[in-house]
Amino acid sequence: MAEKKIVLSSFISCQDATWRKILAIKNSNKVGNAYIFSGPRGSGKEGIAIKFAQLLNCEANVMDYCQVCPSCKRCDKLEHENIKFIFPLPTSSKNTSDDLSAISTKDAEHVKNAFLKKSKNLFHKIRLPKANKILLQSVRQLRKFLYLTTQSHGRKIVIVFDSHLMSTGQAETANAFLKLLEEPPSNTTFILVTDYPDHLLATMVSRCQKVNFPTLSESYIRSWLMEKKADPISLNLLVAISRGNMQSAEFFLNYKSKDIIELISDLVSKTTRKNPENWRAFINEYSRVAAQDRPKFFYHFMALKVWFLSTSFLKKSIDHPLQNTSLKVNMEKFISEHPESDLAKVVVELEKAENSISLNLNMSLVLVNMLINIQGILKS
Repeated sequence: MAEKKIVLSSFISCQDATWRKILAIKNSNKVGNAYIFSGPRGSGKEGIAIKFAQLLNCEANVMDYCQVCPSCKRCDKLEHENIKFIFPLPTSSKNTSDDLSAISTKDAEHVKNAFLKKSKNLFHKIRLPKANKILLQSVRQLRKFLYLTTQSHGRKIVIVFDSHLMSTGQAETANAFLKLLEEPPSNTTFILVTDYPDHLLATMVSRCQKVNFPTLSESYIRSWLMEKKADPISLNLLVAISRGNMQSAEFFLNYKSKDIIELISDLVSKTTRKNPENWRAFINEYSRVAAQDRPKFFYHFMALKVWFLSTSFLKKSIDHPLQNTSLKVNMEKFISEHPESDLAKVVVELEKAENSISLNLNMSLVLVNMLINIQGILKS
């Protein structure tokens, strides 16, 4: 079945206030050489970066982009000659200056299909197996793109997805990119998109203007889920566990309500009850998932974090959508067992484990420490 294209007006409305700021930048004729687009996962940063590039290359003399000129149509297909995408790729032993020719035929086909999906759905996340960093050769190849003279109207734009992954290892890629930022070519703008701006080199951050993205509103997520014909019974649950993250909403869309509740209940049990056998199973499973299926790791931990947040709110008599599900019974029981525990600290431990993935730490050890620290919080 063909994937339905998310309509333009719907996408831009996901970050309406941020888009107005970007329009003001363009219409002030003071477009910068470099920007950092940062914010939580699934907040539309990558899509807005693409639309910013489209805006700066639109051939119509209008306040916003026109959507009908040849330039806009090429942008819609993610095939514009003025726009260069940099993103994580698998490490290759091939010695070539072309980043895409260095990867396998299978991965190259994966990239092609991923960009096709992203052109139809700007929330789609481009991920390749074993692509844990941005390669040095991807940045080296940029020089050819930046200094090659073209007859095209507009401005050259370099969009770096998951830009924090330039800092992996000895940060050779980040240092190479920094040289481009220090002496940027004329009529060029770099857009670094990241969930983790604190992982970027300080010298790189200092040369960029910052655009911060909030999480998506619950009303936007709810409207999107209704448009996708989500089960009305599951709607509140889906909105709650998405927590303003569109990718999480997409992940759980086809889950049945009872399956989500069972997943959360199982995760709560394994992470809060001191059972060596269950701990071993949890550590083995999620260290494997962290290596082989990072999105699944993040979405499962997102659901677990939302449960702890909702339980913390319940302790304070604050309403939360997750409390309108059968999970409330377990929340109340948990509160009675741990009346003095600071559950916000448990959420911090879960976020530390999530952040460890991008640092390429040993996830088995990370998860062991997380479980021990959670026990300490609950006993306090």
